[in-house]
Amino acid sequence: MDTTHDRRSGASVAPVLAPLLLAAGVAALGAGRFIQFDDDSGFGSDRWIMPWAAVVAVLAGAALVVGLSHPVARRRLGMAVAALAAVTILLAWQVEGFRFVFKGGEGELNMLLAALALTALWLLPRTYLVRSPGRDGRTHRRPGAGTRLAVYGSLLVAAPVVMFFVGAGIAERGCDVEVDGCGLPLLEGLIWALAAAAVVVVAGVVSEVVLASRRRWSAAS
Repeated sequence: MDTTHDRRSGASVAPVLAPLLLAAGVAALGAGRFIQFDDDSGFGSDRWIMPWAAVVAVLAGAALVVGLSHPVARRRLGMAVAALAAVTILLAWQVEGFRFVFKGGEGELNMLLAALALTALWLLPRTYLVRSPGRDGRTHRRPGAGTRLAVYGSLLVAAPVVMFFVGAGIAERGCDVEVDGCGLPLLEGLIWALAAAAVVVVAGVVSEVVLASRRRWSAAS
């Protein structure tokens, strides 16, 4: 009986605790100066306090652990992460001095947004597997729409990044510094990345069309 009570208490606390831990992590980012609102250099100043990075990592990990402990907590955390991504985009667009810096790289804000978007996609589905009838007449558990969207989103981020470095590496091996200054690898990598993104989009559309056709066939039979 005590075990059942503890589980119910944890289930009631987790949906509130997970977003609070996320908010605490964001506050720690601010305390460590990883989030800046007054930087005019365009790159982020070097005023960040690195020990706070460990605090941010612990709070983010704790938020995920608590969120994954209960479906309601997971979805609440997913909504909080999605809201954080939206607010970050709004700040980057409206506030000229807004910067997110970790090591000073120009693409760190974009990497943060990609991580937030993918995390939200994986946390938001009500359930990862849904029941659907198969061709053999039995009911099978298949990935739901939210799960498939998370998979497509992950591939859409990962595939272009990987193929960018593959394409750039291939071009760099055949590059002559004295002739063209090796400006080709970046362009070659970008072409490979765009091609990879196009392949993922086409594969996703084809996959959804095939799945829809199978569902109609199963319903008709």
